[in-house]
Amino acid sequence: MQKMIGNICATIKGDLPRRKHPVLLCLGSGPGGQQQAQEFLAHTPADVAACNDAITAFPGVLHLAVSLHAELLAGWVQRRKVQDPRPYVVGEDLEPGVDVMMSIDRACGSSGMYLALLGGLMGYERIVLAGITLEREKELVYRDLWRAAKKKGALEGVETLAAHGWLAELLKARP
Repeated sequence: MQKMIGNICATIKGDLPRRKHPVLLCLGSGPGGQQQAQEFLAHTPADVAACNDAITAFPGVLHLAVSLHAELLAGWVQRRKVQDPRPYVVGEDLEPGVDVMMSIDRACGSSGMYLALLGGLMGYERIVLAGITLEREKELVYRDLWRAAKKKGALEGVETLAAHGWLAELLKARP
């Protein structure tokens, strides 16, 4: 099945889970992400999705485990302390342990962006980022891709819990 997120096309193979809440909290492994997530969840009911190392680190129930690194997803999910219920696993390739494959028609600016785009495809009213910052040196190369996705309308409804930083400024800016 193909779906549009703004002007970006995604192809999905498999069935995505139903939303439990209108809000998706997207957790990455950036500084402060775990604390931001816990504080947010204390006052806002949300489905929680994590990408990459945050899949293993998050101490609560995950609705989705997501990564562009599909070959690593099964290991991250297996190392979680909370095993029940098992999160739906979404990756760019159908590797062992991946429930749903989602491919984007353009280069995707990090697993955090892949996760935010998935939230848009699933129809979440609010997509809230925690620990996804684009401040670490290895992430700087993805900024142009995030900027292009914003310009194409693919980041509608996406916000960040970070008070400052490059991504916070991008998401606050008008397209």
